[in-house]
Amino acid sequence: MTARPRLLVPVYERLDGPMSALGSRRLEIGCAMARHCDVTFASTAATEPFDLRGVRVEPVRSDRQLRGMLESHEFLYTLSIFPKHAFHIARSGIKVILDLYAPVAYECLEAYPEMPAALLDRIHRQKIWWTGQQMRMADVLVVTNSRQADLWIGAANQLEILNAQRIRTDPSLADLIIEMPLAVPPGSPEPAGSPLRLKLGLKSEDFVFLWSSKILAWQDPAVLIRAMQLLRESDPDIKVVFLGIGEPAPEGKASWLDASALRTREARAMASSAGLTNKTIFFINERINYQDLGGYYRDSDAAIATYPDSLETRMCLATRLADYIWAELPIAVSGVSLQKDFVEGQGVGYCSPPGDADQLAENMRRIRREVRSRGWDKSYFVAAKERHSLESLTAPVAEWCRRNAGKPRRRRSGLWEAYAAVKFLLMERMFQAAMARHRPD
Repeated sequence: MTARPRLLVPVYERLDGPMSALGSRRLEIGCAMARHCDVTFASTAATEPFDLRGVRVEPVRSDRQLRGMLESHEFLYTLSIFPKHAFHIARSGIKVILDLYAPVAYECLEAYPEMPAALLDRIHRQKIWWTGQQMRMADVLVVTNSRQADLWIGAANQLEILNAQRIRTDPSLADLIIEMPLAVPPGSPEPAGSPLRLKLGLKSEDFVFLWSSKILAWQDPAVLIRAMQLLRESDPDIKVVFLGIGEPAPEGKASWLDASALRTREARAMASSAGLTNKTIFFINERINYQDLGGYYRDSDAAIATYPDSLETRMCLATRLADYIWAELPIAVSGVSLQKDFVEGQGVGYCSPPGDADQLAENMRRIRREVRSRGWDKSYFVAAKERHSLESLTAPVAEWCRRNAGKPRRRRSGLWEAYAAVKFLLMERMFQAAMARHRPD
């Protein structure tokens, strides 16, 4: 009997607490891959080994432990390679599956809207350069849609990862790029009382749109607040809850260096100025444990997410949209064709153009009207869940592992990776020094 491939998945946050979108993607994909591989989560946050959903979680406390894990596993699935680990990964020869779902180089351009352009250009070049080094180390690249596939194929060409031999043996690039769209966790949220309505004192007749998790720099809460101003008099039963956005930053602390905190403070101020806070718009600062989010989803009537017309919006779908499908919440979203196809194309909600508060407000009314008059047709959610199931979407990655299991390791001296890591860290130190010199008083 052929041995199952051994897959290592690094995680950098607690798996039993609040989690980022990147953390939840690591967790869910790792658990799904456990159907096909022997998976280990290598956790820098865990203090003791434990099992989570049938997958072993091993703490990583030293480089020596990491080297042992790299040697004892054949495949590494990761969303990023930390510079300090690059040398050990190269020396081990482990086969690297690099998930490029989050376009970091694009995100940094939007994450610091008030940063001086010269500084932002520097960090942008730094992110592009290190992304290229990670691509050189990878054996296969994972993307979430065809736009990302085209982007990274172009980058691979520039980096000379593409060559005549590869094209002749793999003309479709199936062994270079694997498309794995946003996946929906298995099952459905479990009932958990009314954690959201009890916390906020909302009535059963209130129609709640849920905005889950933090407000990020590449989102647009302002258009949602303008839409709620339009709905204040005509539809006072429509409520919006921002869930898990974190404690408000003190005045003077949310600078141009922390765009997420700045966006959050602006949203709070705008809602308060409009007289909507704790009336039709509610903010829950507390970050909710990932395993407990289902109860808050089940206590909501619909979901909402708003995005501007930006590079991030054009290239990347937010993980929370898949979570909304998991919870079977009709979705009001603003965005471009990528968001429109995902939401309206699957019959799970409505999409308004970026910045259009009037259309967003009308879509929110429409969702409430349709849910209350006849209920949303759950067959659309059933079909979307099947289309985006973790089991089916991770199958191509599992098949790639099966095809490449047992092949010789691509061991390298690690000298180039060590040089690249040192260069990146020096660039990072120089950038931090430059930020300190330019930091606003």
